[in-house]
Amino acid sequence: MTTRIGVSLGDPAGIGPEVVWKALAGRQPDPRITWSIYGPAPFAQSVALSLDPNSEWFDGWKFRLSNGTKGELISVRPDLSITSDLIGRSSALTGTVLYESARLAIKDALEGKIAAVAAAPHTELSVNQAGIKFSGYPSLLKKTVGLSSEVILLLIGGHLKVAHVTLHQSLTSVISQLTQEQIIFAVRTVDKYFGDGGYPGARFALCGLNPHAGEDGLFGSEDETITKPAAQHLVDMGINLDGPISADSLFHRSDYDCIVALYHDQGHIPVKTIAPRSCIAISVGAPIIFGTVAHGSALDIAGNNQADPSAMSLLFDHCVKFVKQST
Repeated sequence: MTTRIGVSLGDPAGIGPEVVWKALAGRQPDPRITWSIYGPAPFAQSVALSLDPNSEWFDGWKFRLSNGTKGELISVRPDLSITSDLIGRSSALTGTVLYESARLAIKDALEGKIAAVAAAPHTELSVNQAGIKFSGYPSLLKKTVGLSSEVILLLIGGHLKVAHVTLHQSLTSVISQLTQEQIIFAVRTVDKYFGDGGYPGARFALCGLNPHAGEDGLFGSEDETITKPAAQHLVDMGINLDGPISADSLFHRSDYDCIVALYHDQGHIPVKTIAPRSCIAISVGAPIIFGTVAHGSALDIAGNNQADPSAMSLLFDHCVKFVKQST
């Protein structure tokens, strides 16, 4: 049986199309996996041929790369032409295409046409220039799926897997609004994701909010009143969790399956320090497998064949692994 994985090309003005084709061309072909590429089909084909001139194309938009990887292009907004003058800059047109590409892939995953979605990098400015309110893929995923609860971001890079209780909000609002319920929800959501992917009983570590996890109230009361009770509740539920632990003593360790950060920079800085070009972001809590790379569209080098596909390759590996484990 063949499994189909969807790939959204991201911003066509950026490095998304380049890293997608490079990552696919660098894979060991798997006859059980085919790839559905969502984006502007003629443009996507031209990029593929420039990078892999020996690829084969037949029956419309079906392809077989020179390494044997096969799939098809799913044309998005064929009425909008991606011309060379659009490459390397933000625009409403490319923002529209990247938004519609991701949205169609998500809808197809919900309908069971594809088993997972791997999205190339987006440019938030371009989407907003198109008059579409957009703050990143997790918000689009939540809106398209119709979720009432938040999507949890799981950042993966190097030896680290880091879940985030909160994400794009100010640090002062995190401190004033953080609740036990948020922490419990985030850990339970990610624990289920690990279990569905074939890793039951994953071992978690919860970061403290304050230095030294508050040091018994010496450096703030939040860890005494919020993170410690939440951690105890999770342990009582049977989740394998330690903490809260001072964050400055956690991220070098490799004996935890997942570290739970309480805010954006607490989790992002360690992962992006050790894996700046090869980390990925998985959106956890939706009924589909969805992930993207953790780097941007790099408009400054788009079209120059300079992009590093390491993160896209890791994302493809993650999607394939979790699809196989959950089926």
